[in-house]
Amino acid sequence: MNNEDLLDLSSSLKTNVRVKYDLRTLVRSEFIYDVDPELDEKTSGLSHEAYLEQFRKRAEAKLIKTKIIYKLYNREESAQGGAAPLDLTKNEQLYLNKWVSDIKNGKDRNLMNLRDSMVPQIPTKLTVGDLDAKTLYALNSVSKVSIEREKHGQFSVSDLVVELSHFLDEDVVNKVETEIFSDKLRKEWGLSKDFKAVETRNKEISTVLN
Repeated sequence: MNNEDLLDLSSSLKTNVRVKYDLRTLVRSEFIYDVDPELDEKTSGLSHEAYLEQFRKRAEAKLIKTKIIYKLYNREESAQGGAAPLDLTKNEQLYLNKWVSDIKNGKDRNLMNLRDSMVPQIPTKLTVGDLDAKTLYALNSVSKVSIEREKHGQFSVSDLVVELSHFLDEDVVNKVETEIFSDKLRKEWGLSKDFKAVETRNKEISTVLN
């Protein structure tokens, strides 16, 4: 879009712009999870506040799942002569077991709500001031990030997780969960090993299933 405000009046005068758009016409994807029906308040019945609350909870779950997948992938690479493995903590192993079990055994679990597997009931209420020194050091190791307990101690960790979630590859988590669900269908219905709900199978999927 070209700037037609040659006199730069928009920065001096109060202006209001009303934009009308149809979300569905802006989304083009072959994957069902790329189209979020909850973004449409009219059809979903979710208010903006309720949607943000749900987004916060999903962001927390995505962060945990991504960390587990990364560690499992790292373990596979290490077995093939790579760097030292990153072992799962006890809590991460428990989370992994419940995650896989929920998708495979959950009666209400289906393709439309796989991403809600292991989503917490409420977002974390922690603040930056509650984080330990090791976590703050890890965050400050990211380029152009500077978080100080004195200045940012009252900031919400939930807000921080939401921002971090935008940098995580959601497609990997989606494919892992869809493949776990596909594995369940193959066993329940006696389907061939070639049946899968996603087009490709990657190493991350194999590490979680195994």
